[in-house]
Amino acid sequence: MMKFLVPVMVIIMGTTLYSFLSSPIVIESAESRTVDGKPVFNEIQWKMSGGKEIWTMRQSHAGKTLPKKNWDSLSIVMEDKAKFLQFDPATGKRMEYKVSCFMCHSNGPRAIRPAEGSIGVLDQVKVSLLNLRIKLYGRVKAEILPQIGETPFRHEGKISNAPLELPRCTKCHNETSFFARGTLTRQNSLTINFMVNKEHMPPLGSLSFRERQYLENFMNGF
Repeated sequence: MMKFLVPVMVIIMGTTLYSFLSSPIVIESAESRTVDGKPVFNEIQWKMSGGKEIWTMRQSHAGKTLPKKNWDSLSIVMEDKAKFLQFDPATGKRMEYKVSCFMCHSNGPRAIRPAEGSIGVLDQVKVSLLNLRIKLYGRVKAEILPQIGETPFRHEGKISNAPLELPRCTKCHNETSFFARGTLTRQNSLTINFMVNKEHMPPLGSLSFRERQYLENFMNGF
């Protein structure tokens, strides 16, 4: 009896866990704000489909009560490389990026960071497990899709692509190490600034005065 019961229990637990993790979660973003300083809300969902992992995000810059049909619609499809897609919320068809994805996503999906106090305990557990999945991807490279409109996935040019060479950062933000998370460039400056100022980075300790000075000069184009 037990040899049949154990696999059944494993299947039930796995199905329950998948159902929990793949249900959408709505957060107030800890990082993003509207141009007039108001909160941005994200509905995030992870799921498996056709052997692929798909991260979808719907985003509202006009409050949580804005009808979902008017929220921006984006997806990251994880295959050998990550595909970044933006969709017209009305038609579901792929559309031009509203902003260059690489400015925030140098290594595939980013950690989910809700504003403090904006979600309950169960959602905090879900966010922790989803963030663990993101960490386990390791180095993620992007598949550059045919461009629609004028906004590219990644900005070209020597200045935009100048690499961040601060040793404290390049221990992880490189292309070859075990913990590689992709080289950061000057076009990632907004994200770098947020991560350092909110003390999400570096993960251990803080930057010295000299390191901060280097970082500020880098982000300012020097």
